[in-house]
Amino acid sequence: MIDASVSEPEENVRQCKKIVEIANARGIAIEAEMGRIEGGEDGLPAIDMDSILTHPDGARDFVEKTGVQFLAPSFGNIHGNYGAGGPGASWRLPILMDVHNAIPQIPLVLHGTHGVSDELFREAMKYGVVKVNLNKTVRDAYTDFMAQHAGKLELTTLKTKGVEVYTMSIQRVMRYVLDSAGKA
Repeated sequence: MIDASVSEPEENVRQCKKIVEIANARGIAIEAEMGRIEGGEDGLPAIDMDSILTHPDGARDFVEKTGVQFLAPSFGNIHGNYGAGGPGASWRLPILMDVHNAIPQIPLVLHGTHGVSDELFREAMKYGVVKVNLNKTVRDAYTDFMAQHAGKLELTTLKTKGVEVYTMSIQRVMRYVLDSAGKA
């Protein structure tokens, strides 16, 4: 995965193309971000959302110029916490649909999943999303468990049960939301 989306578009293309050439020579597929998936990650500044959305024609051009095998578009999804109304108010699914229609041969990747409902995940999958990056979505139950039980359970028990909680969170999403359990 390469994220040069904070660069100017031409520089993003240049960097992605270089990485794709190196990786593909070794049989490695590359995912890239196009547009900016803003939010509270690594101190990224807040900017006008409309200026960072992925546009279908731009996505087609980006894929052709870079040769990336997976694309993580920006359609109102953000890293970190969503504002009022959550992801449902921020996401612009027609943009995701248009990007998918412009490059149907390219699998899309979903970034910015914290607070996303099961139904919204399923909706995104209708528009070409085949890979979903999860972080807080599956980590919250683990973090809560560890906070509630630290100092109350023996360390080895705490760790073992914490991993079980984390595993159950991941299994729930894979089995019942994304229908990806047992699939590569």
